[in-house]
Amino acid sequence: MPHFVYIAQCSDDSLYTGTCIDLKAREAKHNAGEGAKYTRSRLPVRFVYSEVCKTLGESRSREAAIKRLPREGKLQLIRHSVPSFSMAMKKSRMKVKKDITLRDVIVHMENMQQQLSGQIAGNTAAITQNSRDIAQNSRDIAQNSTDIQDLKRTLTERIDALEEDLTATMKDTYVIRKHVGLAASHDE
Repeated sequence: MPHFVYIAQCSDDSLYTGTCIDLKAREAKHNAGEGAKYTRSRLPVRFVYSEVCKTLGESRSREAAIKRLPREGKLQLIRHSVPSFSMAMKKSRMKVKKDITLRDVIVHMENMQQQLSGQIAGNTAAITQNSRDIAQNSRDIAQNSTDIQDLKRTLTERIDALEEDLTATMKDTYVIRKHVGLAASHDE
């Protein structure tokens, strides 16, 4: 069952955004004072914009996104939309073109398609660049890992060599002390 996101224009010209499954019934419920608390004191309301969503979750996500828009953003949505029902056009007090023809709808849809194609191309290019960056970062990490292993091996070899030198030096020192100790006892 489809769900709708709508924008209602209240009597004080404020805008209310909500979701429903039946636009006409929801508008009637608002105007009967049985809708949202916000609209009860701003009657009558007129639905001036709607979108169809596949699921309740999708409609609620879209509702939240529209609610975050500033008033001007919501008005732009209203001005640039093709109404999903004619009642909104007849009742709306906003300046919206009333004599929409099929050609207007086609031109609008073609413009939207071009905009979306441009956005998709831009997003695709960004994704491609991000993929390249990730691949390069992976190569850098692999190289850094190899460099770290080489450095670890070199340091281990150097430490082993220093330990051998230290052991030899300690043995030499012991031999010298022993020899000096023997020489000192002969002198007495």
